[in-house]
Amino acid sequence: MAGFPEVEPLLEAFASGVEGVLADDLVGVYIHGSLALGGFDPRNSDVDFLVATRDVLEPDTVARLAALHRALGEQLDGSYVPRDVLRRFDPGRVMHPHIESRGGRLFVDHHGGETVIYRHVLRECGLVLCGPTPRELIDPITAEGLRWGVCDILENWWRPMLENRSDELWEAPYRHYAVMTMCRVRFTLETAAVVPKHEAAQWALTHLEVKWRDLISRAAAREDCSYEETVAFVRDTLAEPSCA
Repeated sequence: MAGFPEVEPLLEAFASGVEGVLADDLVGVYIHGSLALGGFDPRNSDVDFLVATRDVLEPDTVARLAALHRALGEQLDGSYVPRDVLRRFDPGRVMHPHIESRGGRLFVDHHGGETVIYRHVLRECGLVLCGPTPRELIDPITAEGLRWGVCDILENWWRPMLENRSDELWEAPYRHYAVMTMCRVRFTLETAAVVPKHEAAQWALTHLEVKWRDLISRAAAREDCSYEETVAFVRDTLAEPSCA
């Protein structure tokens, strides 16, 4: 992939492996996230993917894909979604195979508002490893749809993390991620657009309350962000009127 030689072998092996497993069940293999948005950092970024399939995958096929992911390492993060579900979010069909990077396993998991964000990025600037262009598969995402997706993530992912005092928030790298993600959440709620986290952080430094500037600057530089500061910033974002 031009501009990202560090991941070219991984992407080639992934696309080839998926084609080998799915054969005629494959519609397309796509990359979204930081690689598509231009914010990829080889040291820290995941490789976010979405595979469009012709139909719901059988358990034995999911098992074969799980073996493929074990062989490919821990940088890939993404989902396998039937073509008709990919076109637009369907609250009645939200269970699809998914794998988290860095030690995750492929299993059928719930897909909510985050997939609206993925669809938007894929449609606007997604990278095609094989298959038709994303615009042929995905309907346009409205501003209201994008804001709904962000609010759904806040309510169903971040709020429970705070209420359950998630272990992840005690880890420094995850606190950096949390602060930067909140910057992007605020940006999307305000502008109905999606940008890389570092761009959202720069926007937040000039648009959010002054009291958050030091925390955001430290998160962008991957310097220490305390648990208390991070939780306070997440709580402040959860209280955004646009998600009330």
